[in-house]
Amino acid sequence: MDKRPVDSDFFMRKLHSVMGLGLVLFLMEHLLTNSESALMFGKDGSGFIKMVNFIHSIPYLKVVEVLLIGIPLLIHMVYGVKYLLTGAPSIAKGKGDKPHLPYERNYRYTLQRITSWLLLVAILLHVIQMRFLEVPTEVFLGTQDSSKYLVALQMDDGLYSVSKRLKVQLYDQNRIVNEHKRMIADESKIRAEEEKFQGEIKDENKYQVKKDYIIREQERLRLIKRWVLALESIDVEESEVVASADNIGTAFLLKVRETFMDPLARVLYSIFVLAAAFHASNGLWTLMMSWGITLSPKSQSWAARISVGLMLLLSFLGMVSIWGTYLVNLRV
Repeated sequence: MDKRPVDSDFFMRKLHSVMGLGLVLFLMEHLLTNSESALMFGKDGSGFIKMVNFIHSIPYLKVVEVLLIGIPLLIHMVYGVKYLLTGAPSIAKGKGDKPHLPYERNYRYTLQRITSWLLLVAILLHVIQMRFLEVPTEVFLGTQDSSKYLVALQMDDGLYSVSKRLKVQLYDQNRIVNEHKRMIADESKIRAEEEKFQGEIKDENKYQVKKDYIIREQERLRLIKRWVLALESIDVEESEVVASADNIGTAFLLKVRETFMDPLARVLYSIFVLAAAFHASNGLWTLMMSWGITLSPKSQSWAARISVGLMLLLSFLGMVSIWGTYLVNLRV
């Protein structure tokens, strides 16, 4: 029986490519969902809202994200960096000490390396922004249907009409202060009711009715306090507001809108998406060759056409989201 040891580098390269395939599928879903925030894919981003709400209704979502996205991404990035540091481009003219091979595949290889470094930085920043810094704050107000999702937004003229169409409430500093004052007034009112209740009711039936009323009012006050504390926990400046949405999809849509209000963000995200589109499609093309799916020149030519088509599709979906969400769909 042949007991030759398994080539660990060969195994890790195959694992690296398989993890990359899973990330290509995720990228397609991610860009498709984001594209629905633009006008041509649904009025006021309704498709985006429904898709995000569906994703967040998946049981054990955090576990699913770690297993199906986080771990594959980590493996692909770690071994991708290793290959970046050990490989070398072969299209630049040197001093004769390195091969000069200015062919299409070598240009693809070099561009794959360049986009790898771009994506390494961009993905880390994107994850920090959207999964840690700007995640909507959920406020549980008794039942799942009554939960609210809060996000801090920069105020602009178009936000008034957009929030009205999306059924979103806006709270500036003054309104938050008024909510706090109303909470204090309700608290004083209930305390007065409790003190009055202590000595005036002797009838047992009336006692129970009044007691139930006090308990309900105390529960209502508890939820009001939770709501006001959540509003006050979000630090907003004079030019900012807290938006309260009925679902997490709408809250994320507002954050996407705000992100793409910034011209610099639109440019940087465009570079990010184009790099991801090329990296994913070219990686799929090399995967099909390395796994023996496309061996003949004809099949490799067809695979190249498919990868170009995929790159164009991913680029289109990304550009629709970046340039259509605010400028076309949700500006006013």
